[in-house]
Amino acid sequence: MDHIAHLVVTYGYPLIFLLVFIDQAAVSIPSPPFVTTMGVLASSGRFNIWSAFVVVFGAALLADCLWFGIGVYTANGLLNPRRSTHWNERFSKISARIRRGVLGATLTVKFSLLPSALVPLAAGSTLVPVRRFLYAATIGNLAWTVVFLVGGFTAGYTVMNFFGHRDLLVATTLGCCLILVLPRAFRTLFRLG
Repeated sequence: MDHIAHLVVTYGYPLIFLLVFIDQAAVSIPSPPFVTTMGVLASSGRFNIWSAFVVVFGAALLADCLWFGIGVYTANGLLNPRRSTHWNERFSKISARIRRGVLGATLTVKFSLLPSALVPLAAGSTLVPVRRFLYAATIGNLAWTVVFLVGGFTAGYTVMNFFGHRDLLVATTLGCCLILVLPRAFRTLFRLG
């Protein structure tokens, strides 16, 4: 945890943006501990929580929009004309489920071990309307950012103010424990997973 905190303090917002973007866009790297650490450090005044919120949310939304665009690009037959032109006809059940439940799918994939790029790619390739996708992606990324960044901020604030000491390791550990509980409570509350 101290190594993560050192990296976050040294490289700051660009590191968090890059890690979240890569995690949400392609490679499933563990960006949540870094985001939680950023929240803990923001609670101690080292970073601005609003700037961190914009960086984390922006990186996640940009990654989703990239995959949605790739999905639309393939659905229009620009990459593989033989397969792409008949996507909706061959996979009508998948298409209908994604069109009907893009918000639930987005929220579920954000808080699961599945790659986050699956839903935006499927939504784009089944030609979900852009406004509907952006709505779902915004809600999903806001929830993800609140859970990980604000969870870390809350844990840091709690440890530093209620327990009376500034132990980064305890605050980050508490934040990670909080993060393990919140997605399950969120899914149970909205019956998504």
